[in-house]
Amino acid sequence: AASSHASSAASAMKRWLGVAFLAAAACVSLAACGGDDGTVRIGVAGPLSGGQAKNGEDLVDGTTMAVEECNAKGGLLGKKVSVQARDDLAKPANAPSVAHQLVGKKVAGVVGHFNSGNTIPASEIYHKNGIVTITPSSTNEFVTDRGYADVVRVCGRDDQQAPTAAR
Repeated sequence: AASSHASSAASAMKRWLGVAFLAAAACVSLAACGGDDGTVRIGVAGPLSGGQAKNGEDLVDGTTMAVEECNAKGGLLGKKVSVQARDDLAKPANAPSVAHQLVGKKVAGVVGHFNSGNTIPASEIYHKNGIVTITPSSTNEFVTDRGYADVVRVCGRDDQQAPTAAR
């Protein structure tokens, strides 16, 4: 049963990251983002070390799988796609530095951050630089209540989870 659960979780993560990757890819087609070498860079930000490292590793692994599938089909708009992973250690104080690193790498979009406390400050930097952010797990209402069209979540909000679960 544990193997079935792990397989199901991996499949769900792969599907989500595929959707996230395609959304970021769509944004790339609207703007000339990426590296000077013609590579489209996708950032992944989350806890890659420490107590929450497994969550960040799953973000990187899922994004990498989606990128490999995309590259096997010729890339994005004929360009190779690469993953730029950064460790925010699940510490909000580290999120702005990670965001500035990814902006400096000229990423087209970011999958992450994992924690709301990290997503909020980092997404301000991404938003100011026109970089799409897709978070799989940041549930704080403020993540999307700011109304930024380039900050997206694919999970429920804190204020909606309990009422939905109660139904």
